[in-house]
Amino acid sequence: MLQEKIPIVVGVTGHRNIVEEDKPALKEQVIVALKEIQALCKSKVKGGEDTPVVMLNAFAEGADILCAEAAFELGIDVYAVFPCEVQRYRKSFENPEELKKFDEYCKKVKNSGDFIIAPNIEKDKEWMQNEDNISDSSYEYRQLGIYMAEHSHILIALWDGVEPKTKYGCGAVEVVKFALEHSFLDKDHLFTPATLNQSAAIWIKARRNTDTPFEKIKDWIYDDFIGRANELIDKENGNVESNEVKDSKNLSKNKDRKKCKCKRKRRDEEEKKEKEKVWIYVREDTPPGFLVDIINKTVEYNDEKFEFDGGKPKLWKAVDELDDYRRNIRYHYIKADSISYNKNQSKYNLFLMMLAIFASLVAFTFLIYDDASLHFMIFPCAIFLAVIIGLTAYGGRKGYHKNYIKYRAVAEALRIQFYMSMCLGEMPIISNVCELCSWTQKVDIGWIEKAIQALAVTSSQNLSKYDCSEVIKTWIGETKDKQAIQGQLGYHKKKIADNTQKAVLHERISKGLLIGTVALYALIFGLEIASHICISMGYTSFLDNTIFPNLPWRNGLAILLGTLTVISLLVSSYLGKCSHERKKSDNEKMILLYSNSYVRWWELHNNKFIPEEIEKFVKEIAREEIVENGIWCSYVNENKLEIEV
Repeated sequence: MLQEKIPIVVGVTGHRNIVEEDKPALKEQVIVALKEIQALCKSKVKGGEDTPVVMLNAFAEGADILCAEAAFELGIDVYAVFPCEVQRYRKSFENPEELKKFDEYCKKVKNSGDFIIAPNIEKDKEWMQNEDNISDSSYEYRQLGIYMAEHSHILIALWDGVEPKTKYGCGAVEVVKFALEHSFLDKDHLFTPATLNQSAAIWIKARRNTDTPFEKIKDWIYDDFIGRANELIDKENGNVESNEVKDSKNLSKNKDRKKCKCKRKRRDEEEKKEKEKVWIYVREDTPPGFLVDIINKTVEYNDEKFEFDGGKPKLWKAVDELDDYRRNIRYHYIKADSISYNKNQSKYNLFLMMLAIFASLVAFTFLIYDDASLHFMIFPCAIFLAVIIGLTAYGGRKGYHKNYIKYRAVAEALRIQFYMSMCLGEMPIISNVCELCSWTQKVDIGWIEKAIQALAVTSSQNLSKYDCSEVIKTWIGETKDKQAIQGQLGYHKKKIADNTQKAVLHERISKGLLIGTVALYALIFGLEIASHICISMGYTSFLDNTIFPNLPWRNGLAILLGTLTVISLLVSSYLGKCSHERKKSDNEKMILLYSNSYVRWWELHNNKFIPEEIEKFVKEIAREEIVENGIWCSYVNENKLEIEV
């Protein structure tokens, strides 16, 4: 099924044994939370279709079932994800009524019959069993929690707020930690250090026994890594004092009990603020800014109009053999590619050319106004300057340059993700190309990573392996058939020819302008010497009104020299704005990469395709491509629509 809009995914976690009498109030809070999320996903285009909100749910007893009921009541699509096969999972239910609901909801979910079974993400089962005596089922539930957390934009947590009791647990608190801290291991038993704030949770406090007073709490929570780091640094440096030390200092410094009481009151207020945190997380009434930014970017992308021509060969010619996941990745690649080039780059290039022309006209008309003393030329000069200001403001408001780069980054990430998933077809698709980015890229493309994860959740996948050789040939190879899909090697060979031609043209124009400028300087120098000789011989004027009618020769030649400068301005503002030599150099480097990779691939091919080596090879190519795209975005970003004096 084609997903034309990228959804915002809401995961759920919570206790199985929440107090029965609390369920109506908790369900009411879940509905309020879901409506709040839907409000964030409203279309920004008048009459536009809202970005869909979907739920990822394991239908476990208690909190999961309660959240599913709330979602179904609001008409939200629910996708089922389980820790193991359905029949084995059903045996974990103790309440017959809850099991009945489970069976009923399995038929109502969007992916009925094609449930997601959480993959082994940590690949650390044996090590954990030796380290923490974790059972097989607990390990499976832990992988479910990681999958749920990593593939959700927002996590709704019906949790009592209590800290984890074990190091490698699988309960609600661990799922919250997975979502907010990414605190799970890899196959080398290490936590990922470079984690990014991409997810937030809505904490709805749920008690597990009647001894605890019921508190109606619904707050947004997220992890503040910077704040926590500063606290740790202060603590290590001895800058954090205990309350007893603070009190003794207050008493010794100030004998006035009234003032000391004020200080204690202030300290109590600070402690109260600290208690506003849930364990170590920041707690607020509204969603954090980074999450709002991710949702806004997703909504803006979904609002973009796009007419899909599925018949054109983009990425893969045999579209019918693709599963829903890869079709959706392909569809959104074509959409982002079209928005980037057709909707933004073409207009951006037009604005860039118009700015270059009008900037040159401003310089030329002012030159005539100044050197030819044609005072009326100040009026067209002012008009051209006003046009430049208007073009810059309009182009900036429309965001042609910003959107060109933004959607180019989307398209490239999706293109690489498509081919990576095709090559790793037999393996569960848990690898996201955005994980291979450098840190500076990750900060800017967190929403793209979440978009790819959302498509993985909402699209059916088959794990049948595609012909790796054919995929690699299409991805990084070259074809002489103009109608076929052009691989990266062929693309860069074509681009290096184009950029070489433009670089040569630019170089010739620059050299011509340089020669003309030097020749004109030499002419002016010679005429100045001749003028001084003539004046010393008694001539009162020299060539005035001869070379240029009604214009002193100095003014006329100054205008000619200025005209060459204006042409240089035109060329440097448009043709030379992004150096074609730089582009050519990049093409050469990428041709070397893909040529080398193609040779290495066939060596790997002769070794009968060892799966581990294929995965390493594919991810290395993907990493090089996505990092190169980040570098390209970085220097193209400097080529903004702006006024330069």
